[in-house]
Amino acid sequence: MTQRLVHRPARATHPLLPPAPRTIEPPPNLPEGKTGTPATALLPMAGVPCSCRSAARRSGSGACGTWSIWRSCAPSWAPPPVPVAFTLGARDVRAAGLAHCRRPPLPTGPVPLGSAAAPALHYPLGDGTDPAAWTALKALTEHLRTGGG
Repeated sequence: MTQRLVHRPARATHPLLPPAPRTIEPPPNLPEGKTGTPATALLPMAGVPCSCRSAARRSGSGACGTWSIWRSCAPSWAPPPVPVAFTLGARDVRAAGLAHCRRPPLPTGPVPLGSAAAPALHYPLGDGTDPAAWTALKALTEHLRTGGG
């Protein structure tokens, strides 16, 4: 038995750039003629307690409602999350029954993933902009829970 020594040079990395200063920006301006509530003036300060809480927890992020502060980017407004898809693993497909899982209460059918003998099923719910995806997700999970196997 012979052994062959292979030389692999170490990877070179560039030095990290200094972090950009973090600032809290005001919320976007309202269209002309529209007025906000007094609470909207406090929205830029919503991230301050979160950053203190995340520092206390030593976590990378903190979130209050839809305002969040991450260490790697400036605070920004993020819309509420909307589901895009749901994937059911092969073990759960087997438990609920393949025939039952292939007939979801959705306008489109599932996309099979993996082997034909034990497929996982991927159910597309939308593009992440339509809140009706929450209703579709609830209907899908109720349908899958009633599966007979």
